[in-house]
Amino acid sequence: MVRAASILLTILCCLSLIATAQDKKQPMEHEFSTVQPNPAFDQVKSLAGDWEGTVRGMTTKMNYRVMSAGSSVILVQDGDKPGDEMVTVFSPDGKDLLATHYCSAKNQPRMKLVPGTDPKVLRFTFLDATNLTDPQIGHMVGLTLRIGDADHHVQEWTFTDHGKEMTEKFDMHRRM
Repeated sequence: MVRAASILLTILCCLSLIATAQDKKQPMEHEFSTVQPNPAFDQVKSLAGDWEGTVRGMTTKMNYRVMSAGSSVILVQDGDKPGDEMVTVFSPDGKDLLATHYCSAKNQPRMKLVPGTDPKVLRFTFLDATNLTDPQIGHMVGLTLRIGDADHHVQEWTFTDHGKEMTEKFDMHRRM
């Protein structure tokens, strides 16, 4: 009888340890936040790959890359020389979509998607910036992506410097 009680107690202890281990394991399975559906972000993801095009009559190259388990897209724009490349990181923030531009002007404007009626036109406007000591100093204040089809899109970047705005248009096609 004592032996049977001892075996039963051992089995109950083991079951209790297994249940406790499973309870502790469940939060680990939900450790990562879930991402809300974001059709605009899906449009940006569709640009993944190598692109070339023109701006002011000059040739330029770019690469979009989906990163971090699909939670961000990194756009790298070629510069005039190595080290001059500019980077823009697109990432959802709840239902919003943000673009952080790491600019050759040595500041980092963050822009937020403005809701629109055309899903193929994504317009981002200035939200804030890091490393911008004076709001009059040159920095990006807008980006519009016009996605024509799977192999063509246009970027319009708006830069402001001491109250003067300038827009550059990049006409891009997918490199085959």
